Amino acid sequence: MTETFWLAARRSWIRVPYPPPITTCCRVATYDYLPDRQCGVKLVYYHFHYHLFEKGAAMPKKRKPSYLLHKSTGQARCRINGKDHYLGEFGTAASRELYDDLVAEWFAKNNETTHYTLRVDDLALLFMEHANQHYRKNGKPTSEISCIKTALRYLIAKSGRSRVRDFGPKAFKAVRQAMIDGGHCRTSINKHAGRIRRVFAWAVENEYCKPDILTGLQAVKGLQAGRTEAVESDPVKPVPLAFVDAVEPYVSKPIWAMIQLQLLTGARPGEIL
Repeated sequence: MTETFWLAARRSWIRVPYPPPITTCCRVATYDYLPDRQCGVKLVYYHFHYHLFEKGAAMPKKRKPSYLLHKSTGQARCRINGKDHYLGEFGTAASRELYDDLVAEWFAKNNETTHYTLRVDDLALLFMEHANQHYRKNGKPTSEISCIKTALRYLIAKSGRSRVRDFGPKAFKAVRQAMIDGGHCRTSINKHAGRIRRVFAWAVENEYCKPDILTGLQAVKGLQAGRTEAVESDPVKPVPLAFVDAVEPYVSKPIWAMIQLQLLTGARPGEIL
């Protein structure tokens, strides 16, 4: 509900009726000055916004402090708890960075976990709690858990103390380069990069970071064969037939028949059973 009234030279008021008694009211007021040619004075224009909530409902959280321009000095400023903080020249990267630090500190003091305060290593811990419950088969953890830990180990080593909101394509490439320097093969690095993207997809799903962070990571293409300094994995070759024949004395006749059928047809083990 919105009500508007005028106050001329502090003489005339228009009362705004109170909301119904079954609700709770939260009022936000703004004002501006408009000239009046007839009276020769400025009229003060008040604009009240009333937000109605049911009795007992939670009141809205505090709004994030805004990045503002101080017109007389040309500086950027941010008002927190009634105090102005001057951040330097308006629009510069330095003033934006100082603003982000102030807002992050403000969120931390208000006990709010958002994309402003969460760090990469904290996100990794949160994701591991999810992964330990999600990647299970027959009540036991799958091998994917250890693969995720390997990917997160490089992520934390390079960007663990960075905020999630600051993790972009360049930081992602730095993590990938650390894997290359660590001697991982190209295909394994691409798989680990996919796991890191999966971490941030989960963060977006649970509102730990903004979607544009994930979009930036998805824009980083995987390493291509012959176009990177990452080593290539050795080709997987077939098992020598002598090794296959050596297991015959140790398996039952039905199992040996399955092995022979697999050799003749080229079927997968799961297709034979």
